Amino acid sequence: MVLLLASLTAGLFLSSSRAASISPPAQAEQIQWVNCTNNVPQPLQAQFNITNWGDDPSLPPLPSTLHCGYLKVPMDYSQPIGSNNTISVGIAMYRPDNPEGVIFYNSGGPGEPVAVMAWEVALNLTQTFNGLLNFDLMMMDVRGTFSSNELNCSVELFNEIPTTFFTNISEFDAVQTGVKNFAQSCIDLSSPPGIVQFIGTNEMVKDWEAIRIALGYDKISYYGISYGTFYGMEYLYRYPDNCDRFVLDAVFAHGMSDEDTVMYDMKAIDRLLLRADAYCMFNTTCPLHQQGKGSIPAAFQEIITQATQKPLSAPSCINSTVCNSVVTADNIRTAINFEFTSNPDFPYVDEALYQATQGDASMVGIIERGTTGPATDIASTIVFPLICLDIALDNNSYAGFEQLRSSSYKDDPAMLRVSNIFDIELYCSAWPFPAQPKQLLPTNHTSLMWVTADFDLNLPTEFATFAWAQAPNSVLVVRHGDDHGTLQVPNQPAAAMEVSFLATGVLPNVTDEELVTVYTPGSTRGPIPDPYSVPVGPLAGETSTYAGI
Repeated sequence: MVLLLASLTAGLFLSSSRAASISPPAQAEQIQWVNCTNNVPQPLQAQFNITNWGDDPSLPPLPSTLHCGYLKVPMDYSQPIGSNNTISVGIAMYRPDNPEGVIFYNSGGPGEPVAVMAWEVALNLTQTFNGLLNFDLMMMDVRGTFSSNELNCSVELFNEIPTTFFTNISEFDAVQTGVKNFAQSCIDLSSPPGIVQFIGTNEMVKDWEAIRIALGYDKISYYGISYGTFYGMEYLYRYPDNCDRFVLDAVFAHGMSDEDTVMYDMKAIDRLLLRADAYCMFNTTCPLHQQGKGSIPAAFQEIITQATQKPLSAPSCINSTVCNSVVTADNIRTAINFEFTSNPDFPYVDEALYQATQGDASMVGIIERGTTGPATDIASTIVFPLICLDIALDNNSYAGFEQLRSSSYKDDPAMLRVSNIFDIELYCSAWPFPAQPKQLLPTNHTSLMWVTADFDLNLPTEFATFAWAQAPNSVLVVRHGDDHGTLQVPNQPAAAMEVSFLATGVLPNVTDEELVTVYTPGSTRGPIPDPYSVPVGPLAGETSTYAGI
C-alpha cells in the first residue's frame, strides 16, 4: 500500500522556545530527569570500569550540558498506558544554554547504544558533532536495548543457530528451528510480558514523537546512520509536519523487494574485492603489488579453488583458541565479507589472501573465528528481535530462499557467495511475529539529504538511489569512497555538507568533485564509478589498523 503525502515546505528551526502551547496527548508523560552520575551507560561502564561516575576520583566532573532521563510510554500504543502496558525508554541529551533547536540522533544497528553518544559529546570524547553544539542533541536507546527496557534472551540458544550456508531443506529447517528457539527465549525471559512484539520501527517512532512532545518542540531535525535511516524515514513519513532538517546517511530503503536487496548486496561485495585490488595496485607495501591489476581477485579464486578441493591449513592456529586451524571455502568467503563490512580493512585482506596462496591460511582463520565466534551478551544478539519486526519477506519458504540465492549469484562473478542481507532475511523468515508490510514511503519534504558511499557494503549505494527516487524534492550526496556512514570519516567534504545543512538549513548545490558528487532535485544519478578510479586509503574512508604479522 502506497500513501501519498501532501506537499511540504521547508521549515526553519524554531528558536529555543519549547512550544508550551502544545498539549501532550492523553498517553504522553513528562520526562523524568535523573542524576547522570548514577546512570552511566553500559559502554562507558565497561570503558572506565565503573558503575557510578563518582567511583573513580580521577574522572572529570560531569558537565552541566549533560542531561539524563526516562520517559514512560505504552508498550502497545494501540492500548491505553497502564500498569500492564508501560515501559520506560532511556534518553541522554547534550543541552547547551539557549539552544537553536533540537537534533535527534540514531546510530543504527539496529540496537547500537545511542544514549552514550550524548555523554561522549558532553565529555568531549568525540568531535562527531562539532559545528552542531549550539543545538539540543537528543539520543534515545531504542526500546528493547540498554536503558530502554532491554530484552532478556538466551545467548546460548542464539549461539546454537546453525550457519546460513544450508544445502538442503533439512539444513534450512534447522536454521529456522534454531531461530524459533532463540525467539521463544526472548518471549519467555523478557518483561513485561508481550514486549517482544512491540520493539519494531512502528513503536520506536512513536517513542520519538512522545519525546518531541515532552521536550516541547514543534519540529525536530534528525541525523540517522544505517538502520537509523530506516527509522528516520518512517518518522518523516508519519509526522511530516513535525520535521525540519533530516540527514539520512548510509541508507536502508523502505519498500525494496527481497531479490533487489540481496542482488545489490552481492554486487557490492564484488565491488569491494576490486577495491582491495585497487589498494594493492596503488600501494607498494601490498605483497602482490608487482603483479598489477587483478592480482587480488586471482588470489581469492586460487584459494577458493584449493579450499573447495581440500580445506586449507592454518598452522599458526593449531591449538589456538582465537583462530581456526582448518579453513574451508565458506570460511574464506565469510572472513572476507567480514573484513569488507563497515570500515573495510584492505591491507589485512590483501596480506591474508597472499599468505593463503603461500600455504598459510592463518590470517583468514583469525578473521573467520572472530566472525563466527559465539555471542557473549544480550546486546550482541538483539539485532534480530528488533529487525525481524520490520522485514516482511516476499517468500519465506525453502524454495523461495533457494530461488533468492540462485538469482543473486548471477550478479556475483567473483563467486564470493555471501550476503549479510540474505542471512538477515533467512533468520527473519522464522520469526514468530508478523512484520510490518513492505511499503514505499514517498515524501515531498524539501529539507532532506540522503548520503551514501559508492563502496559501502553494509547498505549498498543502490539503496540510496532507490530511496531518493521516492523523494523528488530532496538532495542526494554521494561520497566517492569506502566505509559505512560519512560523518565519522575524517576530512570528507560530504561530512562538512551534512553538518552545514543541519546547522543552517541550506542544502548543498550541484557538485561534482573527486570525493563527492551532489545531485539536486530533478537531476539523475550517474553510474557507480569504476572501483579503480576512486582514491584509496584514508582519504576514501579506509583506516586500517593492520601493521603486519
